[in-house]
Amino acid sequence: KTKKGAKMGSTNSTTAGPPVRSETLVPTRTQLTCCANKYKYEVYRDVVSDGPYDVVFLLGVGTAMRADQYGDLARKIVEGTRTFLAVVDFNPFSVVKYDPKKFAAAVQSVLADVDADAAALVSPDRRVVVGGHSAGGHAAAAACAADPGSYDGFVGLDPCPLPGSGFEPIPLPTFVWGFRKKTCGVDPAAASEGAYAAAGHGHRTLVVLDNGSGGGRAADEDSRVNHCVFADGGCGVACPGGADAAGDRVRRCIADALRVFLKTLGGTNSRQEIYRNAAGNRGDPVEVYVDEEEVPIVGRVK
Repeated sequence: KTKKGAKMGSTNSTTAGPPVRSETLVPTRTQLTCCANKYKYEVYRDVVSDGPYDVVFLLGVGTAMRADQYGDLARKIVEGTRTFLAVVDFNPFSVVKYDPKKFAAAVQSVLADVDADAAALVSPDRRVVVGGHSAGGHAAAAACAADPGSYDGFVGLDPCPLPGSGFEPIPLPTFVWGFRKKTCGVDPAAASEGAYAAAGHGHRTLVVLDNGSGGGRAADEDSRVNHCVFADGGCGVACPGGADAAGDRVRRCIADALRVFLKTLGGTNSRQEIYRNAAGNRGDPVEVYVDEEEVPIVGRVK
């Protein structure tokens, strides 16, 4: 992919000047917190010994969220992989996260930082996957629709469009995670199902967790297993949850299924049962749709 943007400064000073970066070791992984101009992001990567990181995954935050609120999911995604994951707040001075141009500009800035830093250990032939949670997912999808040649895949974590809007076609390999029940005001038909439909009939996957029809543990805990379970503690007062065992379990299921998708980049999609085994391996009921399969308009829980 085309490399754009300026090289990130290496100073550790907190005064005005080049961006500040601080690095903290966590068990078997490195968490890197950066602030570059108008963007804030955190990087998660497992310590690997069998070569450079071959996937760069840039995940946009949801409405009113920060880059440091997705640590648990990020660590679970990169564990045991060669994925270099950056959680990006592409509009950190506002709660609004819908702007695809700001998202794309932030992505190019982060990629320039990563490509200029030899210590990042990212392969020059790395695949670039972009995505996001909620509004950040919609911004990422719009960026992919506008410039699909800059990316190798899209990931939507219950991506939520503005009311009355939708998704433009996403001509890229696509992975979407959604829910059966409407939570936090997000309608599955407009959000996760809408993103899946926008990906056409090619390399696409939709995993739907049944969080509200009495079908399993997630349904019994639906006040906490909701649109904001991707974040460490949910979305604050508006949509709390996620900090308990249910959130930890669901984020593990999300990460397991997403790792299946990341391995398919550059090839054909994986089989439905492989995604189902990954996403539902902790007892939570999931529905999985891949490629040409359509989502039936029945059984939704409002």
